[in-house]
Amino acid sequence: MKALEMMGEALEIKNRILTYDHPDTSDSHYWLAYIHLELDDTDGSLSHFKNALKVRVSDGTENQNVSDTLYGLAQVDGFTRILL
Repeated sequence: MKALEMMGEALEIKNRILTYDHPDTSDSHYWLAYIHLELDDTDGSLSHFKNALKVRVSDGTENQNVSDTLYGLAQVDGFTRILL
């Protein structure tokens, strides 16, 4: 839980200092998504992956960050299907 709290705090700071669409902010969403997934919180994970993707596609869809985020979304989808 400590990692989740610390990453959440880091995201809050980045949102205050940087803009919502800053790449560093999307990185925080990306890593928070994985923490939520590890904690079996698929809703939280999905939310953060979607937020990261919104920012990452602003540079186009043909880049590594978009690919990584889509891969993460697929993991959430696969994880959700296993639980059902």
